[in-house]
Amino acid sequence: MSTSENRERAQRLKLPNAVVGRIVKNALPDNAKMSSEARCVVSRAASVFVLNMATFATDHAQGKKRKMVTGEDVIAALKGLECERLEKKLTAMVESWKSKKADKAAEQAKKRADKKAAAVSEAINDVSAIPETEAADEEPTAASRDELDKSKDDAQDTEEPDRPSSAAGPEDDLPETAPLS
Repeated sequence: MSTSENRERAQRLKLPNAVVGRIVKNALPDNAKMSSEARCVVSRAASVFVLNMATFATDHAQGKKRKMVTGEDVIAALKGLECERLEKKLTAMVESWKSKKADKAAEQAKKRADKKAAAVSEAINDVSAIPETEAADEEPTAASRDELDKSKDDAQDTEEPDRPSSAAGPEDDLPETAPLS
């Protein structure tokens, strides 16, 4: 992107005066004041800086054959703009953010695991709390014994009949044929 294109974009892009005013007010000592002209110049400078940084970051991402600009690309853009102090601060902030994100993910995973363990424990307690029925404690009645014996007999009738226990091999199962002579 050429310098003239950046100038046009910077002229079109104007950061909100209220936001710029708040940032400037927080950066200055309590007894310092800034004129509206100075705020306008700071706003323009910030716009140009953001556009340049975005251009450098986009170029870095494209050099890595990516379309998405990442934090790594922004840090590389700060190097390209020779802003070492900002680069160090931003790198520290990114590391802190990644650490907090990892801690939060670990905490959520632990909560999910605890919740799952509690559900399993509760299910186990629910199963052990089921009262045994009186029928399970009683001896089987004559009618239930007869039904059990009948079901065993039916199961034996459906099984294959026992084969004689000879040393017959699979060739013995073949039908007999007349000998070849």
